[in-house]
This record gives sequence, C-alpha cells and structure tokens, in this order.
Amino acid sequence: MMSLPSKNCSSPPAASVAGPVVSTMTLPPFHDASPCPCTYDLSILDCLRGMSKARMYGYFDFSTFDVEEYEYFEQVENGDLNWIMKDKILAFAGPHFKKTMSPEGYCTLTPRDYIPYFKQKNVGLVVRLNKKCYNEDDFRKAGIMHVEQYYLDGSCPPMKILQKVLSAFEALPPSKAFAVHCKAGLGRTGTCIGAYMMKHYKFTAAEAIGWMRICRPGCVIGPQQHFLQDLEQRMWHEGDVMRLNPAQSRSLFKKRSSSLTCEDHGSMPNSSSRKQQKESKQKGGGRSSKSGGVLSALGFGSLTVREAHQELHSEQRADVVESREGQAESLLARRGQLRQDLTTSARR
Repeated sequence: MMSLPSKNCSSPPAASVAGPVVSTMTLPPFHDASPCPCTYDLSILDCLRGMSKARMYGYFDFSTFDVEEYEYFEQVENGDLNWIMKDKILAFAGPHFKKTMSPEGYCTLTPRDYIPYFKQKNVGLVVRLNKKCYNEDDFRKAGIMHVEQYYLDGSCPPMKILQKVLSAFEALPPSKAFAVHCKAGLGRTGTCIGAYMMKHYKFTAAEAIGWMRICRPGCVIGPQQHFLQDLEQRMWHEGDVMRLNPAQSRSLFKKRSSSLTCEDHGSMPNSSSRKQQKESKQKGGGRSSKSGGVLSALGFGSLTVREAHQELHSEQRADVVESREGQAESLLARRGQLRQDLTTSARR
C-alpha cells in the first residue's frame, strides 16, 4: 500500500506533475568571455545542435573521446590547445620567442614546444592572426606550412583577409589538419574557424559558436558573434558553389575579394584615400552651399554629406575597435589569475 507523504514533505502542484518541469525553466544565454553586457542570445539548444552536427560529420564521438588528453592539453603550460574538429581543426594560444611564466601564472611556449605534438597529429598548416611573437621558420623547418593574416585584436576580419585564411585552409590536403591561433586563441581564432565550419559543414552561426565554446571555452567574443551571424548565408552560398564547381568557386572568390569596398569588409579608409576623395569632390563640385555650411559648423570642413557620414561611421567603428584592443591580454591575465587562485585553494 502506498504511504502518504509526511507533513514535512511538500507535494508539487498537480499542473507541475502533469507537464515536464524543464518547460517552465528560463535559462540565461551563453555569455561570451567579455565583461560587456551580453548582446547575442546563444542557447543550450544551439550548443547541443552544434555537438550533434560535429558527431554527424565524425569529428566527435563519446566512445573515443580522450578526456585525459583534453584536460592535459587545455592547460596553459601544456599548450593551451583544443581540437574543434578532431584531427582536422585545432585552436591554440599563440607561441612566443621564449618560454616564460608571467607573474599572474600564465605560461608562454615556443613553436618547438608544439612541433612534436603537431607532427604526431599530422598538422600541416599553422595560421597566425596576431602580431609576430615567434619565428615562423621553426614550423617551416619542421615541414609545417605557415601563413600570417594579421588583423586587430577584438575586431572582425576584413573579408579580404578572411577569404585568404579560408583559402589557406582549403589548399591543405584533406588528410592534413590545420592549427589556428591569435594571441589567446579565442576571438580571432574562433571567428575564422567558425566561418570555415559554416562554409564546409553548413553549421549555423549559433551552432558553430556553441560547439566551439564546448571545445574551447571563450571562443568568439563581442561583435564577432554578430559578424558570424551576418556571414552565415554568404558562407552557406559559397560552400554550395564550391561543392558544385571548385574551379568556378575559386574564380568567384577572387572576383569578390577584388571588388570589395572598405565598408564591405569592415576596414577603415586611410587618410590619403580620404584626401583624394575630398580633392576629387572639390574639383567636381556637387555640394550645396547650405549643406556645406552645416557640415562646416559640425567640424567636417569641406566634406560632402555622404563623405561626412562615412567619416563619422569610420570614427565610430574605430572607437569600437580601439576599445577592444588588448582584449586578448586581459583574457590571458584573467585566466592566469584564475588558475593561480585554484592552485592556492587546492593547497589549502
């Protein structure tokens, strides 16, 4: 005979018993690694869909996943590296000229520390997205190709650079793996890898970001999330074209890259190009005296309305980028401090 619950036990309402409890739960979005407010709603479902797609393509298997290897190599002193797609795409923190340990507990390694593992795992290409901090010839002498495509820390890649990075990935034999790094191996690294995943495996942006953060927590930061979202349809289209006709795809990408404007790929026009535009407009006229007076009062001098808008837009974009410069150093310092705190707690 079933016993009745005691008076100290609280029975759930009938409505809760009838339906699944999880349906009433509201979980916060998966926040990126920046200290800024979360502006991209990444759900647990996005992460699970990303995992499902990785399993579908054979790049993840619960039965063969090596937990000990993962936990060993994710440690900063052991490489700070993670496989995004097993034996195909590797993300890691950038090497340095010398092996050092910072006061915060962050360890830097040299290319020679990575080469034995890279050779063992058949890594055929290393792509550097940050400023030069090591001698790339160390990789080349070991038979590993090296490509450099620098762009600013915390920013989104200009399309011209992104296409060159993707081309480098795609030029590698299918049997080879490639390794990508920036300063911390999170923001710029995750952005380029995410674009490749959308193009070649038709991940959605959210699935790609979700899966990368499962593999390597902290991947894709701030505006890079929205950049991948905006890039999704284009990568899907280029992937479809590539699979239908690889030769046509290469010519199409070359044509697109050469025709990109500054606004298309997110880079800012330099001062000399703006000066030439001003001189050209001044010679040809094309600006009313009324708009000219207003613009002069606003501090835009002899610019036309359109040029003033572009100038203002570029300055705003520059402010956003400059505010995120040094983001990698901040992330690495926080990670080193966290590790130091955990070590201290363990000793206690």
